[in-house]
Amino acid sequence: MDLSNNYEKAGFYQAFQYRQSYQRQQIAVLAAIVAATVISSALCSPELTYAMILGTYLLVGYGESLTDKLEMTRRRVEDYEAVSDEAFSQIAYNDMLSQELPAETVGPVALTDGLAYLQRAAVDWRAHVGLLAPTDTGKSSFVTLLLSLTSRKRPICVIAVEAKGADYPGVPEQNIFRLKARPTLAEIKQLIRLLEGVYAIAQARADKRAAIDYQLILILEEWLSVYNTIKKIDSLKKYAAEIESYIYTLVGMGRGCGVQVVLVAQSNVADDLGVSGSVRSNLRYTALGSRLGGFDGVENAFLNARIVPPSRRDDCKVQFDAAIKRLKTNRHPLVLTNLVGQLEIFPMPYFSESELVQLQIQSLPANDELTAILTDSPKDFAGESPAQPEPTESTRLQILTELGINPEPQSDNLPDSQGQLTISDIEELVLSFLESRSEENFLASEIKRNVRALKDSRVPLGAIEKVCEGLVTLNRIVRISPATDRDKPRYMAQ
Repeated sequence: MDLSNNYEKAGFYQAFQYRQSYQRQQIAVLAAIVAATVISSALCSPELTYAMILGTYLLVGYGESLTDKLEMTRRRVEDYEAVSDEAFSQIAYNDMLSQELPAETVGPVALTDGLAYLQRAAVDWRAHVGLLAPTDTGKSSFVTLLLSLTSRKRPICVIAVEAKGADYPGVPEQNIFRLKARPTLAEIKQLIRLLEGVYAIAQARADKRAAIDYQLILILEEWLSVYNTIKKIDSLKKYAAEIESYIYTLVGMGRGCGVQVVLVAQSNVADDLGVSGSVRSNLRYTALGSRLGGFDGVENAFLNARIVPPSRRDDCKVQFDAAIKRLKTNRHPLVLTNLVGQLEIFPMPYFSESELVQLQIQSLPANDELTAILTDSPKDFAGESPAQPEPTESTRLQILTELGINPEPQSDNLPDSQGQLTISDIEELVLSFLESRSEENFLASEIKRNVRALKDSRVPLGAIEKVCEGLVTLNRIVRISPATDRDKPRYMAQ
C-alpha cells in the first residue's frame, strides 16, 4: 500500500527535517553571540561597541524565535511518533530510493527456468491452489501442462467441476461434472453428493481407514461465478451454505489426506476466488498474464501481501519486467506462482500449437462411488495406476518425449518477443473494451490508454483508429461524429 499521502498529511518527516535545521541554526547563533561579546569587550571605540551590542540583541532575538520553532517542531514530532511502523519504513524506503546504486551491483536479471520449475512442482506440489487467469492468458495450456507433468511423476485422479465446456485432454469424461450456466436443482444436489464423496475419501484417509495410493485433484472452474449463480436462484440458494462448507472443509483438511483443491477464477483479483480468512491462507497462488489478455492479474498480485510479501515486491517487479521481454508471442503466458518454494515469475515453457494439442493428462478414473455420483449410474473401473517413472532431471526434448509429444524442429526464427498484434487481435480487444463499458464513448487514444494489451504493444494510434472505422463500417460499433473538424470521433458499443 502506498502510504506517501498519509505521511505528507501527517507532516512527520517534514517536521523532523525542520527540527534538525533549526538545531543547526541555533548552534550557529549561539556561537555568533559568544564571538560578538568577546569582540565588543576587546574594542575601545564606543561606536563599534554599540554596533556589536545591537548585533548581539538581534542575534538573541533570532535565537529566541528559533527556540520557539524548535519547541513547535518538537511537539509535532512527538505528536506523530505514534505513526505506525509502516510510516518509518516508508521514510527509510524513500531515502533508499533517492540513493543511486553502485554500478557494480547492477547486472542482468536471472529468471527461473519455467520447465525446470514445473518439473519440480510435478514432484513436490501438494498444496491447494488459487489460479487467477483472465481471458486469453493461457489458463488451459498451463493447467494441462502442469497436470500432464504431475501425472507422470505420481498417480493422480483429476475430478473437474465446470460450466463452460473446458477440455481436460486425457481425463476420462466421467471424471468431469459439467454444470449448466444456470444449474438445475438436480445438478446442485448431484454437486453436493460429489463434494460429500470427495470429503468421504479425505476423511477415510485421515482416519487411516484408506491408503493414500493416489493424489485426488479437485478442480473447481469459475467457482465464484457458479457459487454466486446458486445464491441468486431462489430454488437453489438454500444449498449454497452446504456447498461452501464442503469447500472450506476440503481446503482445510485435504492437503494431508492426498486431496488437493484448485480454485480457478477468470479474474485478476484474488477476492474473486470466493474464499477468505483462514481458508485463503491455506492456498498457494498462481497468476497468469499475456500481451493479449493483459497482465492485470500479475500486477494486482503485487499489491496483495498474501501473494507477494512486501520484502519480495521490488525483486518481483524486476523479474516481471524482464520476463515480459522474453515472451515469444502475444498469447505466450507469463506465470507468477509460489507452487513450490518462494515466489517466482517466468515465461511459461513455450510450446507450439501442434505440440500443445498433443499434451495428455494421465488421470486415473474416479473410484466406483464417485463414478456413480458423476454418471448417476454405477460403473466398474479397474482403477489401475499408470506406470510412474522416477523423477529425473530432463532436457526439453526428453520431457516432450516423456509427455508423448512430437517436438517441432527448433528454429531461431521464433515470433519476436515484441511482436505486433494482428488486426483481429486489435478488433477483439476494442470490441471487448467497448462492450464492457457499453454506456460510455471513447476516443481511439482513450481506448489505447485503457486497454493494457494495446498500451504495451507497438500498435500506432492510427492503426487503432482505422480498426475502429472498420468496425463502424461493419455495424459492430457506433461512431459519434465530432462537433468540429478539429476534434476526433468517439466510439461506443452497439
